[in-house]
Amino acid sequence: MGMPQPPAPAGPAESDASAHEVAPAPVDAQLDAEVDAEVDVVVAGGGTGGATAALAAAELGARVLVVERDTGLGGVGTRAGVHFYYWGRRGGLQDALDKEVRAATPESWGAVRGFHPVAKQVTVESRLAAAGVQVVAEAVVGRVHVVDGRVAAVDVEGPEGRTTVRTRVLVDATGNGDVAALAGARYRVGRAWDQVMNTYSYVPRYLDADGRLTFANYDCGWLDSTDPDDVSRALVHGRAVGLARVRAQQGHTLLTLGPQLGVREGRRVVGRATLRQADVLAEVARDDVVMRCRTHHDTHARDYANESDLAQLWVPVLGWRRRGFRGDVPYGALLADGVDGLLIGCRAFSGDQDVAAGVRMQRDMHRLGEAAGVAAGLAVALGVAPHEVPVERLQAHLRDRGVLEDLAPESVPTGPRTVDDALALLGGEDESDALWWFREHPGAPRDGLHAALAGTDHRRRRGAAFALALLGDDAALPVLREVVLAGDDDAPGDPRLDLAAPRWVAALVLLRLARDTGVVDVAIERLAAGRDSATTLYLLHHLHGLAFDLTDAQRARARDAVERALERPGLGEDFAVQSSERTDTREATLTSIRWNIELTASAALDALGGDGRGLRDRWRDDEQGAARRFVRHLEAPVDPERLRPLPDRRVDVVVAGGGLAGVAAALEAAGSGARVLLVEHGPVLGREVTAARRTATGAADDPLLEALRERGCVVDGHLDAPATAVALDALCAQAGIEVLLHATPGDALAADGAVTGLAVTTVAGPLTVRARAVVDATAGGRVVQPWAEEVGRDDRTGVVLLVEGVADTPRRWSLDGSDVVLVPAAPPGWANLRVLVPVAAVGPGGLLATVLDVFEEAVRRVPALHGARLALPADEPLAPDRGGRRLRTRALPRGLAHAGATLADAPSVEAPDPEVLGQLLRSGRTAARRLVQPAPV
Repeated sequence: MGMPQPPAPAGPAESDASAHEVAPAPVDAQLDAEVDAEVDVVVAGGGTGGATAALAAAELGARVLVVERDTGLGGVGTRAGVHFYYWGRRGGLQDALDKEVRAATPESWGAVRGFHPVAKQVTVESRLAAAGVQVVAEAVVGRVHVVDGRVAAVDVEGPEGRTTVRTRVLVDATGNGDVAALAGARYRVGRAWDQVMNTYSYVPRYLDADGRLTFANYDCGWLDSTDPDDVSRALVHGRAVGLARVRAQQGHTLLTLGPQLGVREGRRVVGRATLRQADVLAEVARDDVVMRCRTHHDTHARDYANESDLAQLWVPVLGWRRRGFRGDVPYGALLADGVDGLLIGCRAFSGDQDVAAGVRMQRDMHRLGEAAGVAAGLAVALGVAPHEVPVERLQAHLRDRGVLEDLAPESVPTGPRTVDDALALLGGEDESDALWWFREHPGAPRDGLHAALAGTDHRRRRGAAFALALLGDDAALPVLREVVLAGDDDAPGDPRLDLAAPRWVAALVLLRLARDTGVVDVAIERLAAGRDSATTLYLLHHLHGLAFDLTDAQRARARDAVERALERPGLGEDFAVQSSERTDTREATLTSIRWNIELTASAALDALGGDGRGLRDRWRDDEQGAARRFVRHLEAPVDPERLRPLPDRRVDVVVAGGGLAGVAAALEAAGSGARVLLVEHGPVLGREVTAARRTATGAADDPLLEALRERGCVVDGHLDAPATAVALDALCAQAGIEVLLHATPGDALAADGAVTGLAVTTVAGPLTVRARAVVDATAGGRVVQPWAEEVGRDDRTGVVLLVEGVADTPRRWSLDGSDVVLVPAAPPGWANLRVLVPVAAVGPGGLLATVLDVFEEAVRRVPALHGARLALPADEPLAPDRGGRRLRTRALPRGLAHAGATLADAPSVEAPDPEVLGQLLRSGRTAARRLVQPAPV
């Protein structure tokens, strides 16, 4: 994996019967940056959609560069831990990839839930390499150059510097629309009511009691994936939750907490067309369809009162959270409006929030990415902008590839077909089918509904009222009021899985939509008396939605009821986010929704003639980004948004790189009284231990190692990687260190021979950090690079493999130039098998594929390894596939220090763990001491 080379001749023309010349890219050559390289297509993100986008574009002859933040490709299924398909449709590249994944999974790897994530990562990386796709890992797009409204080039911020790459087409496959936002595209986020996005998960991977590799998709709460501080908070919180929950399960062996968050929602880029949930439910045919989705309303919310009106009808009223639907995804939803040359190849496509809840499954994202890649390849081949690609031609390619298929019925319809069929279902288990049928057939005769309404069967009367309410017929209102007054608490389906609301709450929703005030007094009384969190939100929305239709006396009583409801002890603490694991575990600090209740109450108070500002002030600076965003939305709504410049951040010391050297430097500086910001490109601190699995401590004596021992992270002389990750988070928080994860350090800022700060790339764009001192502890020496010369590189690299079924005696074997080093680890029978290979021997499929080939050969040839079973490789390699580099610095600006693995005298990748860990820790503390004077006593 490396940066693209200088411009080369264009690739072959479009791979169909009509070959033709590739037209020059119609962009202004006058960029405000020197171009270092040129490709046809840049794909930002090598995950679920990005991998298929890149492969598809390459198969059509485009020169493709993938820019991936992580150290491996594949996204959710390989790196975020969810190696299992859930909904979505087959078709396209993924079918062949799945076959290759199954073939690439040796029996010696043991049983696995779903597909094997390692086999899929290796397959994806090998296929891209074979297609000639260039990949730069551990890198992000830091800037998009847009000239005359069209993408012209991108700045790639990599571990060894910045590269400006000219491109004809840019595909945003970041998942969250990060690059589209950088390009100036407009976007929307979250729900219309509060801008809250779908909850996130952090997915531990472990061996279950039967030795099967599996995962736990634990929901961890809310996340604003566009907020760099909230992303950092979510990573820290998610790790702690994942560690605690897996450790609480008997017989489970925790392997890793995973290198990626399970983010379900980010930006939704405004496109030339928008996919809306109402269109999907109605199966509206789109002339420019490029794929067809198959999903269900998979928001993990349980606060459905905050969801859209349509979502409230679908789930709380009908109880159809698990009911599937499918529909056409139009090409225009992949075309960013207002920015030519930009395609969306991930869940950030243009859709409403209800669509975003479901159209995000791996299978559908594989096909959506492939559609974007084919469009990019065609645009290059035809010499046009993506929006100028003939749709018929694009569709023909997609049909040939199996991405776009005819929408044939998947099963025989079982719902009602006539009005009599629908009437027969009223009051029964399948009543919801009848309700939806009437809603979709507004012209059907209503005589039967009115007759049922006048009958004596309560359930049929109620069902008829619900159906008439969905049709906007006021004849429903008296019965709906009766249902609320009676407090009907039954619900269709499985309340835990289908999330249907009690019937009185469903009636309350329908009355609000009808703007009927007939039960307002009841709502006031029930709110004041106290209800569970979900019901409290329904009652608050009822009063807020009808506030302007109430009498002054009713508004006064409603304000009083709101105030009394907020005084209830434990408000919001009974709330649990939805979990894919269907666990009953509840933690108040994890699931409390008090913030949302109080902010919804603030809006209700304002509408009722009161003052909700005090409630908003309480949450304005909360640590949860979702709360902060809700406050901003209530006070100054912006729809749609554009990326806004981040305000400068000011600290005393900024440490670039959160490996062991960076953590040691940050703790040292903080101990001297300095305000410290620690900036780490990856998701975790102490990556040499927590991600690369250098865990043997030996007899090393170090303050940080001692602190980890005190926290129970050292077992039999080895650091427990997941526990160490959580402990390092806690130690930094305890020291008052501010941590930014998934933030990429860039250039040092300097003036008059002294540093003044650091440029950082975040999920919300560029951030300037003002500081009087900077420590460069990055893995590539990114910050000191302008004042350094490369004096050498490791000629070897490697990956640590977690294996089971081996002896507990340290051993080393050499096989055809590679070395396999067995380092025993806890529990007994487990080992960290360090596989070291020459850099020159890394095959075209990448480092991981090469290492796994060596492992399989070692298992065959080394008797002591017979029966060894691979659990997982470490999340990161021991060194880059090009080898770790060594730098000698000269005349650094005042206030800049160099630490970590890129020092000229740093140990090689082959050195024992205790030597490497000791050097990293010492270098970090030494660098900090040079810059920070101890605070006066």
